[in-house]
Amino acid sequence: MIRNAFDSIGVVQELLKTICQLAEVRETVNQKKEITDTSLLDRAMKIKAEDYAARHMRALEDIAKGQKTTKTKDGQLPPLFLPYYMVRSILTIDFNDIVKGIKRETLEAEIKKYHHRSADVRPSDMSNLLYNLSKMQSDKGISPPIVDFDRVNRELKIIDSTFYFFLRNIDRNQILTSLVSPIEEK
Repeated sequence: MIRNAFDSIGVVQELLKTICQLAEVRETVNQKKEITDTSLLDRAMKIKAEDYAARHMRALEDIAKGQKTTKTKDGQLPPLFLPYYMVRSILTIDFNDIVKGIKRETLEAEIKKYHHRSADVRPSDMSNLLYNLSKMQSDKGISPPIVDFDRVNRELKIIDSTFYFFLRNIDRNQILTSLVSPIEEK
């Protein structure tokens, strides 16, 4: 349970509370009740992942939209939409790599793999995206923020333990397919 909660006491407490509810322990009693049904942990993890889903899905959608939507004028190339491609990358990169921190180079390569204008994605565009993640999330009311860029180690890091739990326990492909591409939206 602790490993699945990524050392977050809050997530452990939520899982324990849910396990107790599933085991029909609803109040403090004088006698201990041993809960031995290990399937309750799996059920509790599924329930908590669903509980976190609404907030984290909204956060991912808000980040994917970026700071502003720029409409393409006649004769101009479409915008880069890097926040969308970053969210797409978070949903496709191996979970173990996410836990370690996503190296900037890895993130850039993953973004370019699916980007509609990959040759136009410059290092300065990536810096602008990554250095402004905190502000973007703050402007969109994402609190606590879910990701941030560590400039010293040059890694994108998950900073909300419930987001780790969410990513590990949901179908990321399903989220990916529901994410609206800004290219298709135009």
